Amino acid sequence: MFLNRWALRRGRTRCRPYRRRVEKYAWVLWLAVPVAATVLVALWSWWRGRPERRPTTPESMLAHAEYLNALTHSPRGTHRVSGYAAPRE
Repeated sequence: MFLNRWALRRGRTRCRPYRRRVEKYAWVLWLAVPVAATVLVALWSWWRGRPERRPTTPESMLAHAEYLNALTHSPRGTHRVSGYAAPRE
């Protein structure tokens, strides 16, 4: 297809109506990116900051039984845990 030199001048292309629409709302597209990023970060922060799920009654009873069993066992070693050595005889 033959195009003359006047057809390629500014404003003579077929995309002219589309370009007007894009130029009219370009600021919306430009501002949509930071707004979307802010919303995503806010959702992520909310999701990560939620409190932990409350345990069910059977899970609570099992954890309490394990706690009571741990209290009845004797300590594993004779040395103090705080880092001080046991007194020598």
